[in-house]
Amino acid sequence: MSRLRPRPEKNYHSYGWDHLDSFIQDVLSDPSFKVCHINPALYSIPKDEIISECISAGYMVEEREDGILDIS
Repeated sequence: MSRLRPRPEKNYHSYGWDHLDSFIQDVLSDPSFKVCHINPALYSIPKDEIISECISAGYMVEEREDGILDIS
């Protein structure tokens, strides 16, 4: 029997579409930024759905090896 309790889960705030849209707009409307980096784990939206919605809205999306999405 373990003497320690299980490692606690990190509870991140789950963001939705409004936050995603606002964040992308804020970052990409600044001329000094050409790419917006999104961590899909912070959103309550499936990664594939984020990617498809971004593409249908005219964004270019690249998924990095670490799972972060580069949206431009």
